[in-house]
Amino acid sequence: LITYCCREIEREREMTDISVDFLLENLNQLMNSKVDLIISERDQIKFLYEELGFLRTFLKDSEDKRNDHEKVKNLVAQIRDVAYEAEDIIDLFIIDTFMQLKDISTVEKIGHLFDS
Repeated sequence: LITYCCREIEREREMTDISVDFLLENLNQLMNSKVDLIISERDQIKFLYEELGFLRTFLKDSEDKRNDHEKVKNLVAQIRDVAYEAEDIIDLFIIDTFMQLKDISTVEKIGHLFDS
């Protein structure tokens, strides 16, 4: 039972770290995007990236305390939940952006039909 609990705690810690790292990588890619609709949101993306970087530092610094302190454990769980929620929002933003690009592309193609 103790071994199972330790493995479960370790798995939760890894999932939190992985989710934050994954989100940081996605935000970094967005900040470097050349798509105009994404560029318009670059300041907000950068702000989220920086804040998440601070949280990532906290996660690294708190690794030894996560099992011993309930408040730290709860905070780590909240960080994981926020990272998942932020990832969902970013995914929706990307989908919306590319749907707009698709619509723009379609309108441009239709417009070219009337250029002659």
